Amino acid sequence: MTLVVLGISYKTAPVGLREQLAIAPRRLIEAMPEKDVVVSSTGCPDTLLHRADLEKVMRARRNRPLVLPDIAVPRDIAPGAQFVDNVHLYNIDHLEEIARENVRHRDRSSRNAGRSSISGRTPCWTN
Repeated sequence: MTLVVLGISYKTAPVGLREQLAIAPRRLIEAMPEKDVVVSSTGCPDTLLHRADLEKVMRARRNRPLVLPDIAVPRDIAPGAQFVDNVHLYNIDHLEEIARENVRHRDRSSRNAGRSSISGRTPCWTN
């Protein structure tokens, strides 16, 4: 799996990090066919990736799945990108919902673990 991060500062990020993960926005479309995950976190006020851009990228990728976590505010990737086949777009709202669901799951699991240990069905050890 290959990863690239859009939005790492070329001025402040350590050289090793930016050489491994960062890419300049102007080179993004040409580099994306080789990447599996592109994390976008710029402070750009404009949309950087549109549906047409991703359709072109996906043709070059031969439709291999592409994961796009867009954690920028405002968003860097147009919402229409989610309708391109094999593009998995996650924005900050999706990630927040995933985190909330994980908390709910942990709460249910801990309540169930407490009930099973009290009823004696499953031993529960604590330090």
